[in-house]
Amino acid sequence: MYAHMTTGTLNFLQTLISKEADLTYLFMQQGLNTTAYYESQNKKSLFSTGRTYDILFQTGHLIDKGYVTLDNIPVTEDSIKNFEMQFKDNNLPAFSMPGFIAYRLLKPLKGNMYTILYLWESKRYYKYWKESDEYKAFLKKTETRLPAYFANRPFTQTYTIIEDEDK
Repeated sequence: MYAHMTTGTLNFLQTLISKEADLTYLFMQQGLNTTAYYESQNKKSLFSTGRTYDILFQTGHLIDKGYVTLDNIPVTEDSIKNFEMQFKDNNLPAFSMPGFIAYRLLKPLKGNMYTILYLWESKRYYKYWKESDEYKAFLKKTETRLPAYFANRPFTQTYTIIEDEDK
C-alpha cells in the first residue's frame, strides 16, 4: 500500500482527486496551505509533484474530519532497520489514548525523511496526548535511542482536516 501527498490550492487538489472515487483521501489545512493525502495500491501518484511513501505499518481508518500531525524524521542509512522496528511496534502508547483515530508509518520512496501520521478527533485530544504521562514516558524511552537515527533535526507539522460535504 502506498501513500501520496502534495500541496496546492484546495480547488485544484479536489479536481485532481475527484476523478478517483475509490480513493481514501484527506484535504488538510495548515494556515493558508492545503495538503492532499491519499492511499492506494498504485505506486504511481495522481500528482505530478509531491511525495510518495510505502506504508510500513497502519492502524485505524482515515476519516474526513479531525486533526492530523505529521512527525517528519530524517533517518540515517545505517539506522533504518532499528528505526522501523521501533515505530512498527503495534502497541504504541498513543493507540490507546482518547481521541486517537489512525496511525501510519510512512517510508519515503525517495530520500530518508520518514513521516509518522497521527489522526486525532480534534486538536484537544492531540494536546491531551502531548501532556499525558504516557507521552512523557514514550518520549523518555525514545530520546535515549533516537538521536543516533537523526540525519537532521526532526519536525512536526499539524493540520486540520477540511471536511468534504460531498462524501
